[in-house]
Amino acid sequence: MKPSILQLNPILVPAINEKLDALYTMHRLFEHDDKDAYIREHGASIRGVITGGHTGISNELIERLPVLQVIAVNGVGTDAVDLEFARSRGLPVTGTFGALTEDVADLAIGLILSVLREICPGNAFVKTGK
Repeated sequence: MKPSILQLNPILVPAINEKLDALYTMHRLFEHDDKDAYIREHGASIRGVITGGHTGISNELIERLPVLQVIAVNGVGTDAVDLEFARSRGLPVTGTFGALTEDVADLAIGLILSVLREICPGNAFVKTGK
């Protein structure tokens, strides 16, 4: 029997969803209108939660998942998860730390060059036919 995972946010990469479906029994809470009823029905079997960095998970929801073993944040921020509360329950909180580090650095360098070389004003100058 596959472990039950509660997914709080959509993941927009089909290959990831396919892999999750292959490995786990996925409960996509965001697809249900009556979330409270859904948790009442399935909460007792949920062993993991996948959430987004901005959504996190409330302490109330954690308390409603008695066999929860891990909170996985699909993003780099854990601000929306009460880490102290999770720690008090022995719950590891994971994230995708470092996944975008090089991309963010590349963009920062590109923006610096754009400002220093006045690329955007130059582009606008050319587009207006001057």
